[in-house]
Amino acid sequence: MFTERFEGGNGMKFTEGKVKVVANDVKNLTQALEGYIQKAFFEGKDICASAGLVLKTTNKLSEKLKELKEILPQVKVISDEVKTKAEEIIKKAEETLQKGLEIKKRVKEFEAATNVYKK
Repeated sequence: MFTERFEGGNGMKFTEGKVKVVANDVKNLTQALEGYIQKAFFEGKDICASAGLVLKTTNKLSEKLKELKEILPQVKVISDEVKTKAEEIIKKAEETLQKGLEIKKRVKEFEAATNVYKK
């Protein structure tokens, strides 16, 4: 197991273990977002609550994905397996995030349209 650390520009030390933890967080948020999208827009179950969770999870996933993209290139010693897995997770998360961002955009458009009619 590699124990060498690399100190990033912000004073944080990044290791292969940190990449694994953040990649796992991204993977879990990606799966959650996919589930909320499925539940809200394809199964029609509790649409309002699920749509709210889609918006909330989209924001969380965006933050964690950004973190993973920032730390991955900064780790000097990382196994090919972990790096490949992290890159796969990033790709999947980006695809799912695009769906979430599209839904977020449509919700904002809907809110704007309903505000026009309230006046």
